[in-house]
Amino acid sequence: MPRVQRIAQYASIDHEMLSQKQGMDAGVTFDQRYFVRCTGLGNWSGSDVIDTVHRVRGELGSPHLSYLPALPDRGYAASTLARSIAVLDGLEADGASFGWRLVSGYSREAEKARSLFTSDLNALADTVGKESASGNALKLQFCGPFTLASSLHLPQGERAIADYGAVRDIRDAFIAGLGSWLKLVREAVPDEQIIIQFDEPDLGAAMAGQISTASELRTYRAIKPEILESSYELLAQEMKNHNVFTAVANAPHPYLASLQSTVNASAFSSKNFEERDWEKVATLIEAGQQVWLGVADTHQVQSVSSLAHSLWKSWRTVGLSADQLSGLTLTERGDLSEISSPQATAVLRHLTETARAVSEIAQDQ
Repeated sequence: MPRVQRIAQYASIDHEMLSQKQGMDAGVTFDQRYFVRCTGLGNWSGSDVIDTVHRVRGELGSPHLSYLPALPDRGYAASTLARSIAVLDGLEADGASFGWRLVSGYSREAEKARSLFTSDLNALADTVGKESASGNALKLQFCGPFTLASSLHLPQGERAIADYGAVRDIRDAFIAGLGSWLKLVREAVPDEQIIIQFDEPDLGAAMAGQISTASELRTYRAIKPEILESSYELLAQEMKNHNVFTAVANAPHPYLASLQSTVNASAFSSKNFEERDWEKVATLIEAGQQVWLGVADTHQVQSVSSLAHSLWKSWRTVGLSADQLSGLTLTERGDLSEISSPQATAVLRHLTETARAVSEIAQDQ
């Protein structure tokens, strides 16, 4: 869809959402047991982190789940991958023509990634310090350990996922580094629950042995299921020790099920989600798992009423009840960095209005 049409679409729903927001401010009209929450999955467009933090926290106030977006438009060192590399404790990586490569000694690129992450946390702290009331929780996004190992290259050029020892070392450096950086996060948001989202878009390929070598003539061996499970058990336990909740995003659905007893929340990939996948959602909800579901398309707007009724119908079709809605968190469907900052703000507002509408439908049943 052409950009101008997308802008017009979001402009057309702005008045509708403003009216709904004014109604919401008048008082909650549904049982809090039915409250559906919202969050965003990570990226944002532009380079103004202060404006972005204001927008996100303005739309995702308590009890929704605010987050600190990544702004990849700022360059190589500003992506979620770079943020993940920035927290590694005892490992350095620099930029090469083929991506990030592990090196010994100082890396200027990694230092820039650390500097950007620090400035983002400072911007967050400044924003929170000016708020009249603290938020409910804050989410941070990083690459999961297997996507991180698939994205990092060893000194000779092969991907780290090729070496189980390197996978383990990256995981351990990641865990140790997160523990240290969490101190800065808590200084920025001292009264908020911290949630770490681990993005694993490469997990399926790593588990299936489908990641190509540097020569592209063969693929690396598949990661064994027990390595996946033990790594996430260790990761989740360490985060629990820091009083941090964990979520896995962008992983293939089968692996979400295998990690359900380990992490606190599973985010369903919106790219391939189909109606039959609601059964998998129901299985996780019944097991007490939090489910994050991508519903608000970043390129095509569906009315709040239509989207809310569709969600409620699917929820009830698989046998889930209104009392279980507290296990559901709505997210965007698509990448917010591909649209303008005002459009992305409208998407978050669309999510919160949809969440409220679902809760009110459940209340009326």
